[in-house]
Amino acid sequence: MMKKRTARKLLLALMSMVTLAACAQPAPPSAAASAPDAARGRQAYVMCATCHGAGGERPPSMDAPPLGGQSPAYVERQLRAYRAGLRGMHPDDVAGNRMRVLARSLPDEALIADLAAHISSLPAVRSDRAVKGSVQAGRKLYQAQCIACHGASGEGQAALNAPRAAGLGEQYTVTQLQHFKFDRRAAAGNDLGQQMTDVARKTLRDERAIRDVVAYLSSLAP
Repeated sequence: MMKKRTARKLLLALMSMVTLAACAQPAPPSAAASAPDAARGRQAYVMCATCHGAGGERPPSMDAPPLGGQSPAYVERQLRAYRAGLRGMHPDDVAGNRMRVLARSLPDEALIADLAAHISSLPAVRSDRAVKGSVQAGRKLYQAQCIACHGASGEGQAALNAPRAAGLGEQYTVTQLQHFKFDRRAAAGNDLGQQMTDVARKTLRDERAIRDVVAYLSSLAP
C-alpha cells in the first residue's frame, strides 16, 4: 500500500512538472501585441483546475474561489499582483501565499492575458450557502457601501476596476473581507487593494457585518 501511495505521489509530481514546463514555453514574439489566445489559456489552465475546478466552479473542498464569469481585466490584474508580490505576501494568507508561488511560474504577460481570456469564457456559478448571516441586514450594508462599485447584482464594473462579487463562494468571500479589514491582502504598492482595505475597515464593524454582507451576496444570481 505504501509503495502504491509513493508511486502515485511521484506520478502526480511528475505530471505537475510537465504541465508547468509546458506553460513556461514563451509565447511567439508577436503574441504580446496580438489578441489573447483563449485556446492557449485553456491549455495552461490545467495547472489551475485542481483548485479552481475544470469549469471554474471550484471543488467544495478547496479554499479557492470559483473563477467563471469574472472579467478578464480583473483576472489579469490579480495574476500580476500575485506575480509581483503585491498580493499573497502576508503570512496569515495561506491560500494567497500558495497562489503567489504558482503565479510566479507564468513566464510572460501574453500567457496571463491568455489565461484571463479562457477564464472569462467559463460560466458563472451560484454561491454556496455555508455562512449564517442576515440577508436583510446585508442588503442594507451592500446598498449603502458596495453597490456603487460592484453593481446592483454584484456583477462588478470593469470601468471602476471592481470585480464580480456574487457567486464567489461564501467562505472564500468571508475570508477575503477579513483579509481586507485586517490588512492581510494588499501589500504596499497595491493601490486598488488598499482602497478596498479602507472601505472594509470603515464599513465592516465586526464579524457579524461581514457575514451579513456575504449572506446577501450569496442570495444574488451570478
